[in-house]
Amino acid sequence: MTAGLQIINDNGVVQLDENYFNLEFKHKFQYAIAAGVNQYPIATNGYGNEVVAVGETGIGYVSISRTAANQIVITTFAQAAATLTFYVFGTPDQTATGNAGLQIFNGAGQLTFSCSRNYMRVVHSYKTLDDVNSSGGGNAVTLGAGVYAAVSSSNRRFFAQRDSGGWALRIDALRVNGSYIDASPQWKDYASGQGSLMPLYQNDAGGWVTVMDVSGL
Repeated sequence: MTAGLQIINDNGVVQLDENYFNLEFKHKFQYAIAAGVNQYPIATNGYGNEVVAVGETGIGYVSISRTAANQIVITTFAQAAATLTFYVFGTPDQTATGNAGLQIFNGAGQLTFSCSRNYMRVVHSYKTLDDVNSSGGGNAVTLGAGVYAAVSSSNRRFFAQRDSGGWALRIDALRVNGSYIDASPQWKDYASGQGSLMPLYQNDAGGWVTVMDVSGL
């Protein structure tokens, strides 16, 4: 039998033990976007195991990707100009702070938990539909009142060429609107009436959306 502290939630998931490091909230930032479909490079501090989560988007959608040079690029789908909020998480700092409250260290002396830190609070996860042309429905969830951010591991893509010239791309994107989270693919470049689409590449495999409670961050 394993000795030592273990904290397990109602679903049987180990939340804290000497081997587990939860990701720590590092900072949040806002980014002003224009109406329409646009791409923007954004910079973070490059934390270890860095996760960039999408906060409130209203009725718009955001897709996050990384280039070969590890540059983060966001693609936004917005009906009007807006200011978006992103939350950054990463490997927790090992510096112990304060002299009161709970701190947990593993056998190597590494800090695995401190009550003075803000850790990633995952409150829900769900799998998106295996269909790049799907919208809403199984791609979406409505939670209770709160402030949320989300990350999607899905990489559904549909790339096609118009027989009259040009191309069209449908890519996974996230919408966070209050308690409503939707991960439906969006058209990056598409206009009806400009010729039929000839598919060149299609990936229908859905992935997982992880939703975090970011209240107070």
